[in-house]
Amino acid sequence: MRFPLICRRFVSTYGGLTSEQFMKNPLNEPVLKYLKGSEERKALEAELDILSQNVVQVPLVIGGNKLFRKENSRKQIMPFNHSNTIAHFNYATAEDIEEAIKCGMGAREAWERKSLKFVFLINLILCLNVWGGYMVALLGF
Repeated sequence: MRFPLICRRFVSTYGGLTSEQFMKNPLNEPVLKYLKGSEERKALEAELDILSQNVVQVPLVIGGNKLFRKENSRKQIMPFNHSNTIAHFNYATAEDIEEAIKCGMGAREAWERKSLKFVFLINLILCLNVWGGYMVALLGF
């Protein structure tokens, strides 16, 4: 009978988080206008300058191992300046995909034990503090 196991896992995963607590006084990030001379515009232009001057080597990461290969190598161009390459990356082979699936299934149990509140908090910290200006420049928000 699987029902009790599923219930226990659900309670342990989502136990400390209710929708009432989660949505208590929700606040959105302010919508920035990026007007000329504004701080956010200066920060965006600085990130774009850094991105345009450096070619990033993006590895395949499988099970914590970074793989750089010459075969199946592709380049990523800047969307508004097609003569400027900003990154080199590799397509994964069938073997790479199989290995990634095995590693992902191994990590699944550990992540299932994390609370939803913890996962949201980690993502929020990364998006706001670590990748903030970089994400805006890279994704064009």
